[in-house]
Amino acid sequence: MKLDTAGETHERLIAAHRRIAELEKEVRSLRLTLDVSSSLDVRTGLGNRNAILDSIEDRSRWLERSDEPFGVVVVMFDHHVDGAHIAAMMRSEEHTSELQSH
Repeated sequence: MKLDTAGETHERLIAAHRRIAELEKEVRSLRLTLDVSSSLDVRTGLGNRNAILDSIEDRSRWLERSDEPFGVVVVMFDHHVDGAHIAAMMRSEEHTSELQSH
């Protein structure tokens, strides 16, 4: 059995560090993908309950510092409503700004 030279061991160590860095990058990417997908409704692409609660929490922290009024409107639709149509409406800049300004 042949033993590695110091140079070969060093090269293997460098390769192992590179591989670890690649795997860490992949894990970060997968976590981001999971975070995003766990916050979206599959049918509409809009934020789901998790996203709404996160948004309310973020907004309420901001409002505690700003002392502005705060309200939440929750609209529930039954399964007969076209989710894609609602999603398109909610994504439009006109409706979004209208919702934010009131």
